[in-house]
Amino acid sequence: MKAALAALLLAWASHASAGYLSFADLRADFVEAEKASKRDRSADLFRSGRALGYVAAVADTVNGNGACLPEDLELVKAVALVRQKTALLPEDMFGKVPAAVVIAKTLRDAFPCKK
Repeated sequence: MKAALAALLLAWASHASAGYLSFADLRADFVEAEKASKRDRSADLFRSGRALGYVAAVADTVNGNGACLPEDLELVKAVALVRQKTALLPEDMFGKVPAAVVIAKTLRDAFPCKK
């Protein structure tokens, strides 16, 4: 699974310049979101909010388009899932892959539509 995800993301990396948010930025935003969830006053609330908003936007985009998200899926749980799955990826991918690709792939794998 890890190797397949890494291969797919590297194949998509040629389109990384078109991405709005890089995977590296997303990972840094997740750190800030974690700090904010613990009410750490040093948390960058902009980056924390961007992490939540970006995952929500991509989730809305892929829902019904390769992913079938449960109606009761909470945003916090979706963010935690993406963060957990992306923690397994090698660091050399961070600057090469758009965050939207990582999020979409993670959600499609976790919540495939039944055929």
